[in-house]
Amino acid sequence: MIELLGQSALQADLPEIPGLDNLFAPAGPIKMAQILAAEAFGAEETWFLANGSTSGIEAAILATCGPGDMILMPRNVHQSVLSGLVLSGATPIYLNPHYCPDWDLTYGITAPSVAAALTAYPAIKVVVVVSPTYEGICSDIAVIAPLVHDHGALLLVDEAHGPHLHFHPDLPQDALAGGADIVVQSTHKVLSALTQAAMLHVQGPRVNRDRSVRPWP
Repeated sequence: MIELLGQSALQADLPEIPGLDNLFAPAGPIKMAQILAAEAFGAEETWFLANGSTSGIEAAILATCGPGDMILMPRNVHQSVLSGLVLSGATPIYLNPHYCPDWDLTYGITAPSVAAALTAYPAIKVVVVVSPTYEGICSDIAVIAPLVHDHGALLLVDEAHGPHLHFHPDLPQDALAGGADIVVQSTHKVLSALTQAAMLHVQGPRVNRDRSVRPWP
């Protein structure tokens, strides 16, 4: 690790002790770092996560769904979304992404499929999109987001494998730029953070950022 990162990087890896802030109620260096991260990634507000994107997905679902609330999601979601369903008591409505048997590859979800689901289930409160997928396939968030918002729902994007998208014009547009309300990213996957470091980003007025929730039931 010293050869890879250098002595100074390891010296900066410090625990949460007085004077170095509190991850659960940041008011000092962690708070400032989160503000800088929000500016860098294009969010209005950012929280650091220590359990990878899993904790962010669960927190996002708990912050937006309660028992019986309908949440639209593709079949190829991460198990953290299923865990969020259990914790919140929300009701899943599943979308089947297009499957390519030649490549044994599941694609992203499309705007027409989202629109059809919203029409069929008008009570849908949250829409979950996985973009990029584990295979690197992105959905068109900029087209999906207006459909979701016109329906009065929230758009949550699992962008665990896409925290780099914001930083190069030749890459697909990132979910925040596309209009997503909540975006969860694993900075430890393709960026420089160490294992399990991740971020939860929020933008816009649709998410109640101060909501207090309890696991269901």
